[in-house]
Amino acid sequence: MNNMNNKNEYDLYKIVKENYNINRDDIYIEDISDAGKGLGLERFKNFKELLLKDSYFDWRFCIEYFDKCNRVYHITYKNINFYILSDKPITKKAREHLFNSIYRVFLIKKLFNIKPTQDFNYYILLNPMKRKLPNKMGDSIGAVNINGGFTYFKSNNVYIVRKEDYEKVILHELLHHHHDIHFEAWTNANIKQIKNMCGIAEEQYLLPNEAIIETYAIILNTIFYSIEHNLSFADFKKTLAKDKKHNIAIAKKILTKQGKNMWYEKTHSYCYIVLRAIFYIYFKEFVRIYRYNNDDDITSFITMYFPKILRKIRENGRGDNRNKYIKQTIFNNF
Repeated sequence: MNNMNNKNEYDLYKIVKENYNINRDDIYIEDISDAGKGLGLERFKNFKELLLKDSYFDWRFCIEYFDKCNRVYHITYKNINFYILSDKPITKKAREHLFNSIYRVFLIKKLFNIKPTQDFNYYILLNPMKRKLPNKMGDSIGAVNINGGFTYFKSNNVYIVRKEDYEKVILHELLHHHHDIHFEAWTNANIKQIKNMCGIAEEQYLLPNEAIIETYAIILNTIFYSIEHNLSFADFKKTLAKDKKHNIAIAKKILTKQGKNMWYEKTHSYCYIVLRAIFYIYFKEFVRIYRYNNDDDITSFITMYFPKILRKIRENGRGDNRNKYIKQTIFNNF
């Protein structure tokens, strides 16, 4: 399907719903915990090496749980593979959720025409650690506080590092493989303009496109939740509104942490949460100007709507600064 970039959240809902046709009999699951060499636990050997060798993100928080795991499952549907690593057997509820999730990947890959002839492999670590801000106000945010996964554009492997919101993260990482949506070649002038406006440190590695990808993933996640739970279109709109309100609430936590200081972190939480709020709250307006690689227009859009988001955050009340949790969505999985 072409021209998905100019579809607003209601258009996307209708397209996904019209094409949604899951048949669980076509989805297969196998316990491969005790499989032979190269399968089972050994299949995750490369995943662990990537976690340990990453020079930018600190993934050490995954390793303790990783080393406790002794259960490996393989779920397959069409050209999508899920490899699940857990410290306990998968329950019936978890299996149903994972079945829904693998179908999500299949359908979005198809609708967005993402590497249509190629297989995708997901390596999913069901790490129970929650997203949470550092306890000390002065500590920088890192991968341990927010990140849920990663991928490499030239590979078709996706790695999920925690259970919380994994059903959204699988879509975020998939969209990084869309040859147009994954656009990071923003001009230095535009990056500088955003940093100056938002009070972001000059040395901060800023990827505003992460906010766009996260917005699409968040909206699609809400769409799928609504379809999977047989919600009406009216209830979908109410659910979307609640999720947008949640975005404002967690954006307030980020800006409260920033205070009057220049923002610096070891990941991309400002993009995932604050800049995402701009695109999410004003998505209908955003898609009218969005052409994937038009970062001049997108920067102008951010500049125009950032003050509006700040007003919404101020109107949100004082909030609970003692609650450090920054779960990305309002939904629970299993």
